[in-house]
Amino acid sequence: MAVSAITYAQDKKKTDQIFLNNGSRLEVHVTKVNDNTVEFTYPNETVQNSEAVSKIRTIVFASGRVQQFNTSGSTASESEDAPSDKASAPEMRAVVPNTLAILPVAFYDDATGELYQDKSKLAQSRIFDFFEDEPNKIAPLKLQDSRSTNAYLKKANISYAELDETPIQDIQNIIGADYLVLSKVNCKVKTSATANETTYAGKEKKGGKEVAAVHTSSSVNENKSYEYMVVLEIYKNGEKIYNETRKPFLNMEDSWKDAYEYMLKRTPIYKRK
Repeated sequence: MAVSAITYAQDKKKTDQIFLNNGSRLEVHVTKVNDNTVEFTYPNETVQNSEAVSKIRTIVFASGRVQQFNTSGSTASESEDAPSDKASAPEMRAVVPNTLAILPVAFYDDATGELYQDKSKLAQSRIFDFFEDEPNKIAPLKLQDSRSTNAYLKKANISYAELDETPIQDIQNIIGADYLVLSKVNCKVKTSATANETTYAGKEKKGGKEVAAVHTSSSVNENKSYEYMVVLEIYKNGEKIYNETRKPFLNMEDSWKDAYEYMLKRTPIYKRK
């Protein structure tokens, strides 16, 4: 078993790395670089694959040579000194054991598909604060600062909406944490109007005299109810260890917070006793 592990590590070290514009990384053996495409094979395979140059940001060859591409698809530069070109490729970090990273939450409007930026950040903070308030409940795990997590993703050009489309292993290498918490919230707002009419007795002047009269006033109250679908996932070293979906019991504006508290207490990384 130990020999297999060593062999695997050696094979992996020899691969070339293709960094795509969307933040993904391919570990392959590059066989040919053309004007419009790059041809390659996956480790232990012979089938030839290709990727459009326009989708590629950087290739880091096993030899250490770096080849960059601009947005038009033509070769921008080549270098034997890999460090000078690493700024253009997503920075891959060594995964720190027992580190827990809370990723940004994709908080969507069900009707428009719009991403609520403010609520996305608020939901991420809510999860982070839940674990930070009771560190003994998640020991020996240590939280990675959310500002660092967000900065790593931004530097790799990965937006909230693209998290679902990015391989979890790539996210882990970009973040540098072995435990990842990913989540999304779908919000459906229902609006209803209630008309109120109030009748009361009063007086009014007619012909210079005050006489009894009936007055009526009306108003319209707008009522909103919120339906949430909250999804929570936790990964350890690229493997999913928790996956739950919950609808809050109440339809209040902040009910999504209750769903999180319920699920977070039942994750395998949280000690309830």
